[in-house]
Amino acid sequence: MFPKSWLFTSLFTFVLLVGMTNGRAEDVARSANPMSAGKNGTQLLILQQFIERVWDENPDVEAAREAVEVAKAHLNAADQPVFNPELEIDAESTDIDTYYIAYNQTIDWGNRRDALSLVATEELRAAKAALISTQQRSAVQVLSALADYYTGAKLYSLAEKRNSLMLQFVDASNKRYTAGDIGQLDAALANVAYTESLMQLASRKAKNIDYNAMLSTAASFNSDGWPVFPRSLPLPPSSVDRKLLLTALPALHASSLRWQSAKAAVEVSRSNQKSNPTIGIRGGKEGTETLIGLNVTVPMNFRNNFSAEVIAAEHLATQEEQRFLTARKHALVRLDNYFNQYKTVFDSWSVWQKQGLSGLNEQMDLLQRMWEAGEISVSDYLIQAKQNVNAHGAAVELEGQVWKTWINWLDASGQVDTWLSDNN
Repeated sequence: MFPKSWLFTSLFTFVLLVGMTNGRAEDVARSANPMSAGKNGTQLLILQQFIERVWDENPDVEAAREAVEVAKAHLNAADQPVFNPELEIDAESTDIDTYYIAYNQTIDWGNRRDALSLVATEELRAAKAALISTQQRSAVQVLSALADYYTGAKLYSLAEKRNSLMLQFVDASNKRYTAGDIGQLDAALANVAYTESLMQLASRKAKNIDYNAMLSTAASFNSDGWPVFPRSLPLPPSSVDRKLLLTALPALHASSLRWQSAKAAVEVSRSNQKSNPTIGIRGGKEGTETLIGLNVTVPMNFRNNFSAEVIAAEHLATQEEQRFLTARKHALVRLDNYFNQYKTVFDSWSVWQKQGLSGLNEQMDLLQRMWEAGEISVSDYLIQAKQNVNAHGAAVELEGQVWKTWINWLDASGQVDTWLSDNN
C-alpha cells in the first residue's frame, strides 16, 4: 500500500524537474537550458563560425559568389575599347602592279565605353549586395531552424520526464487500487494519463526528427552537435533609426543598385543612337606611283535611329524603380512589425521568468495541502498537475518564439552579421 503523500511526491518531483528545464529560477534553471548555456560572447563566436561554415556549404551563397565574379568579368570587358582597329591589305597584278595597306579605326563618338563601364560598375555593386543578402537569408533560415530544433529538444525532454514519472504513478495507482485505497475510475484515469504520455513522447520524437532534417537542409550539411544560442536573450533596441537601417539593408540596397544599373543602361542605348565614324589611312604603290589616302565613313542613322531601344531601356529603368519603391515599403513594414513583435514577446518572457515559475510552484504547494487534507480526488489532482505541466511546455515554446522573433528582427533590420560579430 502506498500513502497519498507518495503519489504527491512523485508528481511534485516531476513538476520541479520540468521547471528545471525551462524558465529561469536564477542560474540553476538556466544552466539546464540547452538554448542558453554558456557565456554570450562564446556562444556568439561559435554561432558565427557555424554560420560561416553554412555560407561555405550553401549552394545559393556559392551561386551568388559566382555572380560577383561574372560581374567583375563584365566590368573588365566594359573597360576595354569598344572598337578594334582594322588592317586591310590589297594587292593586284595587271598591266600595272598595285598594292596598298590600310589602317581603319572606328571612333567611339557616342562614348559607349563609359556608358557600358557605368552599367557594369553598378551591376558589380548590385551583385556584391545580393551576395550579402543571400548570406543573410541563409543565416536567418538556419538560425530559425536551430530555434525550432532546440525548442523541440526541450519539449521532448519534458515528455520523457513526464512519461517516466507517469509510469511510476500508474504503478502506484494500480497497487493502491488493488489495496482498495482508490476506486476503479481513479485507477483507470491513471492508466489513461500514462497512455497519453506515451503518445506525446512518440509525437515529440517524430517532430524532433523533422526538426533535425529541416536544420540539416537549411545548413546544407549534417551535424552530431548543433551550436546553442547565447545564455540570455538580447534586450530589445531602445530606439530605431529606420532610415539608417533601411539604407544598409542588403536586399534593399541590391534592389536600389539594380535600379541604378537600369538607369545607366539607358545611356548605353542613347550612345547607340550616335553615329560612330570610321577613319582610315592607306598607303601603297600603283606601278611607279606612290599612293596615300584618307577616308572617313559615317553611318547614317535615318532609317533606324534606335529610339525604340532607348524607350525600352527607360521603361526597364522605371520598372526597377517601382520594384525598389515596393521593396522599400515592404521593408519598412517588416522593420516596424518585428521591432514591435520582439518587444511584446520579450516582455512576456520577462514576466514568466519573474513570476511564472514561482506561481506554478505555489500552485503545486496548494495542491499538496488539498491532497493531504483529502479535499481533492486523484482525478482532480491529475488534471491540475497536467495543467501545471502544460504551462511549463508553453513557456518552452514561448522562449523559442522569442528567439525566432529576434531572428526575424535581425533579418528585417539587416543586422544578422552585426549580432553574430558581437563577441565581447
